[in-house]
Amino acid sequence: MGRFPNSPAFLRIQQDAGQLVLHAKDIETLTVYEWEEHGEQQNAFGDEEVAVPPDAAKIELQLYNFPTCQLRKIYFPRLTRTPWHPNFDDIILYSIDAHQVEFVGTQSFHAAPGDASLHPAGVDHHSETLREGWRLEFAFEAQAGKCGRDLIALPAQNMIWHELSDRIVNGTRQQHIGRLADADCRYQAKMFHFPVYTMFVCRIAAGERLPLHCNAAEKLLYILSGRMRVATDSITEDVTKDAMVRLPEGRQHAREALTDCLVIELDGYTAPRPYPR
Repeated sequence: MGRFPNSPAFLRIQQDAGQLVLHAKDIETLTVYEWEEHGEQQNAFGDEEVAVPPDAAKIELQLYNFPTCQLRKIYFPRLTRTPWHPNFDDIILYSIDAHQVEFVGTQSFHAAPGDASLHPAGVDHHSETLREGWRLEFAFEAQAGKCGRDLIALPAQNMIWHELSDRIVNGTRQQHIGRLADADCRYQAKMFHFPVYTMFVCRIAAGERLPLHCNAAEKLLYILSGRMRVATDSITEDVTKDAMVRLPEGRQHAREALTDCLVIELDGYTAPRPYPR
């Protein structure tokens, strides 16, 4: 069951490793069925001629494919129950508006909107959806067991909004906790610290701008709400809700919040395996 979905957006990204922006409107929404058979997870896309059990989990899936990450935006209908299965990749999960119970190994976690968790590679898990909605899965190649084998869950209500400041020093972005008088950009962020990975959920006020600069590491942005302008030395593009942006290490870019924005930001890692897991 390891074929790639044959969508134009997917093929375009595979042909162009330099792609910087993916908009949700350009990505095919796929129907995917998941079930357990002979002790193993099975997957089938909706257009496949496969006998699907009536109790199979049915989800709606969008795939954002980048060289260092595969983002899976998934809609779970109410009462969806996925089968037990392991991931080949480390998966960071963020709930947009779904309510789910995640079971990982012997642990469980009620994931409400705004909550985040990490499912380490190789650990059996499944989920049950209490209230329908969307969730994000950021997939990265497993980091050689550095994430351990336990569910790492971080409820949003336990996270503090920190004041952060960014400034450009010798053409490179530097992030600081706290308000700097000479900052180029100020914003608030919740910082979800996992083993190996850190995810920022940022509230950026309209008008905050970072001039042309480079990052010390590749950055991935997902726009939860608002409108942002991203520019390099050769292109300028406005991105809105449900767009994902890749800012490669060493490539100059600038960005500006055109409205108040809520944005997920995290570092890119080595390329994951393709869906299905």
